[in-house]
Amino acid sequence: MCDRERRRVAVIGAGASGLTSIKACLEEGLEPVCYEQCGVIGGLWTFTEEPKPYQGGAVYDCLVTNTSKEMTCFSDYPFPKHFPMYLTHRLVKQYLDEYAKRFGLLQHISFNTKVLAVEPAQDYNSTGSWTVKVQNDQGEVITDTFDDIILASGFFWKAWYPDIPGKEEFTGRIMHAKHYRRPEEFRDKTVLVVGNSNSAGDIAVDVSRVAEKTFLSIGNGTWIMNKVNQGQPADFQLRRFLSKMPSWLTKRIAKIIAQSHLDHTAFGLQPEVLDEGPLDLTSAVMFCDELPLSLATGKVAVKPHLIRLEGSKATFEDGTCVDRIDVVIFATGYNHSYSFVDKVSVALKNFDLYKLVFPTDLPHPSLAVVGCVTTAGPVFPVVELQARWATRVMAGRCVLPSAEVMKRDVQVMQKKYVQTDRSSPKMKKVNNLVLRDDIAELLGVGTCFWRQIWTDPVLAFKCYFGPCFPYQHRLCGPHTWEGARDAIFSAWENTYFSLRSGLKSPNQERKYQKETFIFLLLLVAIIMLAWFVNMVKKEQFP
Repeated sequence: MCDRERRRVAVIGAGASGLTSIKACLEEGLEPVCYEQCGVIGGLWTFTEEPKPYQGGAVYDCLVTNTSKEMTCFSDYPFPKHFPMYLTHRLVKQYLDEYAKRFGLLQHISFNTKVLAVEPAQDYNSTGSWTVKVQNDQGEVITDTFDDIILASGFFWKAWYPDIPGKEEFTGRIMHAKHYRRPEEFRDKTVLVVGNSNSAGDIAVDVSRVAEKTFLSIGNGTWIMNKVNQGQPADFQLRRFLSKMPSWLTKRIAKIIAQSHLDHTAFGLQPEVLDEGPLDLTSAVMFCDELPLSLATGKVAVKPHLIRLEGSKATFEDGTCVDRIDVVIFATGYNHSYSFVDKVSVALKNFDLYKLVFPTDLPHPSLAVVGCVTTAGPVFPVVELQARWATRVMAGRCVLPSAEVMKRDVQVMQKKYVQTDRSSPKMKKVNNLVLRDDIAELLGVGTCFWRQIWTDPVLAFKCYFGPCFPYQHRLCGPHTWEGARDAIFSAWENTYFSLRSGLKSPNQERKYQKETFIFLLLLVAIIMLAWFVNMVKKEQFP
């Protein structure tokens, strides 16, 4: 057993979650050993012409991030200023390569090494240690013992296909979105895409450029959201003061925004279950700016639930049929599983993870899951906070509550913040900012408006009323970054820098500040009016 300050940690996976986990280990004085199955870093963001046998989710050639660069980056390493507002998968991969080099992470990675099993060591009951069995590229099986384990290989392991009658007898080609790369092979074909989330919209639009006809089966419907709203990245609406407002109000605001740029009923997209209700975490949401135009020009036709395949014919819930379909592409998500760790697979299935990191039924906090999260918003800041907190717990600088407290917290999270995603029944969504703030508080890097207002009122305003840039989690607490404050102040300018060709960027933040000030005045006026009406009622009806 090694010294407490030099605990050995096995990090499984060298994607975004694994890289930030290695860095967090180094910050806490731990000794990370990362196992990566392929020969390069990047995980999901490493483009390959064909998915590898062990690969889960995979990027297609036209993929662009759904979150903007200033909201997506890690908290102490911004994307380059000249990068565009939204990023291709190649730019994300380049960013991860530069991140790994900047912080010296590559030397801690064992490439082309497959993890076969992770099991409790013989002295686990007393030490919490784990035995890891791996196989290298020469076929050698090696067993090693570690003090701690970080599972950072994601959970997109098995493509999920819905059970459609007649699927086995379909005469055309059936494939999953993970196998889609480019549209050329579908030229002059009739293609049916099944799904109602981001990849389904992207693939349908991409295929429609060359296909004879493209259909999109959206099931119960979906909300189409623009990536850019009134000149601002949509995720700039991820603001702390909005998260403190009543959920019924923010959900209805989200629905109003979605309806403001597209009549979902007229386009056949309106989610049936939520016709009269608000947009919420369970809603299927698709960030695809091009889809409305593709629908309006007839390049893509919307269909409801696919209920049967027969020969080359597809039958839908409304009774309509489409014949002579050549290809069906299922963009229906993935099953999550850690086949090499049975205990964690069970915890994932039951969603029994404290802050989506620590299994609640293990006696030692020596195993953590990083990156097993689906959220409406930027994922990199979430997994980075998970990694920073997990390694601090492993280093003995943070203490977990009792198992009973953690289980109660999990139950509260499942009821309030975690809901089944209608776009893929196998997946669950969690509120992005709520989870980030919860972990940040445990880690000691949370932002407090009332504390900041006395020391740095301008910064307090930006942190509470402005977009929740990841840099906020490097302002205080362990492992601060001296450039965090400047990064927050320059984030708006950096967002628009690539659009201006070297010209001075317009002050978009000042416009936003004016809008926020007006909104706050209206909010105060409404509260005062409600108070006044209440007082009048009390006077009239004592």
